Parts: sequence; C-alpha cells; structure tokens
Amino acid sequence: MAAPTEDPRQHAWWTYVPPSARASRLQASQRQRWQQRLGQRRSRIAILVGIYAILCAVPLLAGLQSLALLAVLPLLLLPALGYLVYWLTWKEFHH
Repeated sequence: MAAPTEDPRQHAWWTYVPPSARASRLQASQRQRWQQRLGQRRSRIAILVGIYAILCAVPLLAGLQSLALLAVLPLLLLPALGYLVYWLTWKEFHH
C-alpha cells in the first residue's frame, strides 16, 4: 500500500474539490493522519512510557528519591529480565 502524500493540496484531484469543502477535507485528512500515527504500536508504547516517566518524576520532584527509584526500576529491569528469559529458554532448547 502506497503511503499517502503529506499534503492533500498537492494531489491532482485537489483542484476538483469545491472551495467551500476544502477546509473540512483538509482537517479530516489531518485528523485521519494523526489517528493512524497514534494507532501504531510504536506510538502507543512511546506515549505510555512517557506517561509512566512523568508519573515517576512526581515523587522525585516532591523530594521522595527512594520512591522515585522504586518506580523507575521496572523500566530499567524489565528489558534485562526479558533477555534473561529469552537466553535461558534458548539454552534449554538448544543444549
């Protein structure tokens, strides 16, 4: 599937869109583009990690460094734990 052009006004059919409908079509196109971007898995993960990081920063700004560290530990340890599980599973089935 070909990627749509970023600006619908550059499309050849844009000249046939009635001038009264151009603004609404442009807004609908932009809204659909944002919905597609936010619907991607990568974007959803980035948004959730960002929200979690902001929530972890709240105790840090309140002067509770130990609580902020405990809140950040899952972000730091989960990739290492995932790799360890993968490695142990691989070792089990290949040796």
